[in-house]
Amino acid sequence: MTWVEESVPLTKENIDNILKYLPLLEDKANKFYCEDSQDESGAVVLPFYVLTGIGLKFYDDLYKEGFVTKFRWMDWIAEAGEYSASDEKLSKADIKDIRRLLTTIIRQGRFCEGLLEETIESGLMLKIFKRLKEIRKKMD
Repeated sequence: MTWVEESVPLTKENIDNILKYLPLLEDKANKFYCEDSQDESGAVVLPFYVLTGIGLKFYDDLYKEGFVTKFRWMDWIAEAGEYSASDEKLSKADIKDIRRLLTTIIRQGRFCEGLLEETIESGLMLKIFKRLKEIRKKMD
């Protein structure tokens, strides 16, 4: 996977391409991952979470459309936590904040298995995408 410099602007097309996942996130019947926790003997196996076809495409498209950027995301983890804890703060997020939040979730998920899945399950990812949709509407 390659990520882009944070200074590279997103186009309306980039945003539209990623917003196609909004209805999928809204419908809980769509599974972005499955839990694959035990083998035949009952032993726990890793990874615990396995992305489905939709999940893999979603993950790839976040990179492809420029939502995973090069920046010091580890220095921004506390800020990301504030966005995830406060609907009010998230409602004021701009496109840079959304990109940073998505980058932090994706990059941190490499070290914290299940983070992407948790953001989907908890509804945080849906909230992020709803905010992105609001931002996109203002671009017209």
